[in-house]
Amino acid sequence: MSRQIARLAQALGLRLLEHSTRRLRLNEAGNEVYQCCQRILTSARDVLAISDRVDARPAR
Repeated sequence: MSRQIARLAQALGLRLLEHSTRRLRLNEAGNEVYQCCQRILTSARDVLAISDRVDARPAR
């Protein structure tokens, strides 16, 4: 997981996390990216739900 986050941060050219000796947390940019990704996942689920509904309809 940490490699994937590092690759994402590198691709975006942003630091997404703040490190301390005892904590690891999202910084402001990381939080914004996280919120955006949550919206993307919700939209993807909505699209899949449409597909499921259409597939469930009887053929005419």
